[in-house]
Amino acid sequence: LNSKKVTIQPVLIQGAKAWHFAQENNNQYKASFIEQLKYSPTYDEIFISFGSIDCSKEEGILHYTNKYNKNIREVTKETIISFLNFMQSKINSLFKKRYYFGFSLPMQVNDSLDIKRSELIKMYNKILKEEVIRRGDYFVDVFSLTSTKNNRNNNLYMCDNTHLSPEYLNKLIENHLSEPKD
Repeated sequence: LNSKKVTIQPVLIQGAKAWHFAQENNNQYKASFIEQLKYSPTYDEIFISFGSIDCSKEEGILHYTNKYNKNIREVTKETIISFLNFMQSKINSLFKKRYYFGFSLPMQVNDSLDIKRSELIKMYNKILKEEVIRRGDYFVDVFSLTSTKNNRNNNLYMCDNTHLSPEYLNKLIENHLSEPKD
């Protein structure tokens, strides 16, 4: 990355959503994250990637706002702010640079729910970017790398229907990184 050889140590917290970290009460996802931090080697940088499951069709923000007739923008913003508050409280003292990753649009849009989901993903990425930059962290804009002008996935950088191919990480960091404002 940036002409330096680096090792990235992935840590998976299966099924974790930003929503889980945004909750006031402790839960298995928060506990797992905190436990992982205890045993992780010390690094100057951390990459954080949560939010994609929050914007799925079957669960997360879209499902919640439809079920309870809530304002999708308000729920999205509240989720992101609470998620970032939790993350800040746990990682800001441990890592000098914190990179939050956005995420891509779905590979296929088949129905009206997919269209709503695409709109949610665009909004989620926009709010996440604004909040991350405002807090002095870095934002990695996967959305801008992978989307067309018509808000569709450009199908160029994915390794499957959901995930960005790791071979494009360098291109992503070099061309789609938003740095904090001083």
